Amino acid sequence: MRIYIMRHGQAESGWGIKDHERQLTNEGKNELRQVAANLCHLKLPPKTVLHSPLIRTTQTTTIVFGTDNPHRPEINALHALKPGACPVDIEHELQLLQNDGHKSVAIIGHAPDVSAFCQHFAKPTRGTTTHFSPGTIACIDLSPPPAKIRKAAGNLVWILSAAEIIAEPPL
Repeated sequence: MRIYIMRHGQAESGWGIKDHERQLTNEGKNELRQVAANLCHLKLPPKTVLHSPLIRTTQTTTIVFGTDNPHRPEINALHALKPGACPVDIEHELQLLQNDGHKSVAIIGHAPDVSAFCQHFAKPTRGTTTHFSPGTIACIDLSPPPAKIRKAAGNLVWILSAAEIIAEPPL
């Protein structure tokens, strides 16, 4: 199974706005549209997308995997992905999807949680940073599928910022 971990796009600053009300900026939306256009080249598009129920992650999910996607996946808001999410809480959801035959899943979340997910599910790799600027996506491969999804069960295949995906789509 492949896990694509993504941070939401560029959002409004938190100044004077409650965190759960923050939306994507126009620049963030435009950048994500370009990311979405280049992600159509993925060999195995995700069958399911799990995202935080906050507005900015819902908007990111809709832009990247929603209406214009010819391989539109099943999309589910997951309370466990709200800011402060714990990777162990996501293991159970991923295990259920793997048991159901899913070959790939995307997770859309918040910083610093997405970095923690990447560090949790991928084996440590010397010299690799897991910094997630807005729109960054990491791909973790769990092949062969482990009997139980757990810490360090996969390998980090790539991690690319939105700018890198726009410049050169991943394989």
